[in-house]
Amino acid sequence: MMNLNTNLDMDFKTFLRWWRRELCLLVPKPIKRLISDNQGVIVIHSTPAGLAIRYFSMMFC
Repeated sequence: MMNLNTNLDMDFKTFLRWWRRELCLLVPKPIKRLISDNQGVIVIHSTPAGLAIRYFSMMFC
């Protein structure tokens, strides 16, 4: 007789990192932004009109 009473211990964040690496080219950019846990950089620079703020996202894909 087979025992079907098993516990699955799955780390969801680790799974998403694996999934992003393996299937990166197939995932649309908006979905990549939602599941991304990477950081970005905010750059403030002066322009003739005043200050400008730009955000650069650092994604693996």
